[in-house]
Amino acid sequence: LALYIDSHGKSEQDKLESLYTWITTKMSYNVYPTFVSINEKRDEHKEILQALRSREGVCRHFALIFREVSERMDIPAFFIEGYTKSNGTVTPEPHAWCAALVGGQWRLYDPTFGMGHVSNYRFVRKPNYTYCKVKPEVFIRSHMPFDPLWQFLPRPLSFQEFDEGTPLPPADGQAQVFDFADTLRTYLRQ
Repeated sequence: LALYIDSHGKSEQDKLESLYTWITTKMSYNVYPTFVSINEKRDEHKEILQALRSREGVCRHFALIFREVSERMDIPAFFIEGYTKSNGTVTPEPHAWCAALVGGQWRLYDPTFGMGHVSNYRFVRKPNYTYCKVKPEVFIRSHMPFDPLWQFLPRPLSFQEFDEGTPLPPADGQAQVFDFADTLRTYLRQ
């Protein structure tokens, strides 16, 4: 898949959009997944292969596939977990999505939200590009990563700000500054 997309894409953006399109149109959301105990060690490679064979999975599988294929095309990408909002309410279940470096800028991708939705416990396919190559300042309105680094923002939102939908002013009246690029370089070195 990576070789095909890489050889046919003209730019990183084209390649990632093709990957996003492939996942959102060729994979299906499994409404009734078999959950792996969080105490068990997961084998990401096996999870990816199983999802590709069955052409179905959950957010974790789609995000792992997106990250793996991106990296095989030499496009830096990360698997991110956190919470999402639906109709203004934070959902209690954790969710997974990806970030990729496109043209020197971090963009966010959620192929699960891009493939459709669940209605009456059934997956309804309705591919869309709403969650493809989204700027961090837009994505934070619906996706809150567990680690503020993955917000890719100079002033990360707190969970309270995310939950309430409006950023709160910093307590000391000064804008908080977070150099996520520097933190990310340190993370990668480790």
